[in-house]
Amino acid sequence: MIKDDKQLAYSKEWVEKFAEANRKLRANEEKRLKDPDGWQLIQDSNDALRQKLVDEIVEYEMLAAHNSNEPITLQVECMNKISDLLIKARIAFKITPKELAALCGHTEEQIKFFEDKEQHSWSF
Repeated sequence: MIKDDKQLAYSKEWVEKFAEANRKLRANEEKRLKDPDGWQLIQDSNDALRQKLVDEIVEYEMLAAHNSNEPITLQVECMNKISDLLIKARIAFKITPKELAALCGHTEEQIKFFEDKEQHSWSF
């Protein structure tokens, strides 16, 4: 999950790197003929990793563009990913970990801990 603009820029770089790797791989006719299964496996793997990053970029940009005066519905895969929900809400409402800490009576370090860990039992 992309948490900030720095990670967004880094993810965009990797999207391009995976795309370039596949362009080079597709141009390598010798490799394709010598090991077609391995050639396809590498290409499919690069495509899957690239698509995962693209999906994360789209999600982050959608959250960042959200009008913080409007309600938003957020979802997580499971309760062990509640830290992702906290991050998504913070991004959508354009607040920093420090501002969130002040709003909910925790320290900034506690907020960062909550965001960095997958917790099974938090007490808010």
